[in-house]
Amino acid sequence: MFVAGEVFSDRNTVNQAVTNSTVLVNAGGATYAAVAGKAVYIRFHAMFNLAGAVSGYKFQLIMPAVTSFNCSYTIFSNISTLIDSKIQNITNPIQAVVAAGDYYIKIEALVLPSASGNITVQFAQSVANANAITINVGSIFMAVPSS
Repeated sequence: MFVAGEVFSDRNTVNQAVTNSTVLVNAGGATYAAVAGKAVYIRFHAMFNLAGAVSGYKFQLIMPAVTSFNCSYTIFSNISTLIDSKIQNITNPIQAVVAAGDYYIKIEALVLPSASGNITVQFAQSVANANAITINVGSIFMAVPSS
C-alpha cells in the first residue's frame, strides 16, 4: 500500500518573464525542500507565452545530488495542439524554438534524491532576444513525498 506524505503545492500569483537570457532561473515558488532517501513525486503545470517568433522555451527540473533521472513532459500550443510529449533524462533541458503564442507544459517525475536540498523548476528562453517568455498566473508546482 502506498502512503503519501503531505502534499506541497505552490501557485504563481503574478506573471514571471525572462527576456534577453538563456540562463535558467527559478520559476516562482516552484521549489520543494527534499529529504535524502525519500522518494518525491513532482508535478509542474504551467501556461506560458512566447512574445516573439525567434524565441522559444527552455525548462529544467533541478535536484540535489542526482545527476540522472527521467521525467515525462507534454507541451501543447493554444491548449489543443500537441507539440511534444516524451520521457527523457532531465539532465538536459526541455527546449525548442517555436512560434510566438500561448503554450501549456506539464512535467512529471518520481525521484529519489541521495542528498537533502531543493527540487526546483527553472526556465528561460532558448534563444536570447527581446521577445520574452512569460509563465502566467495560476501555474502550479506540486510535490508529494513518501511518508
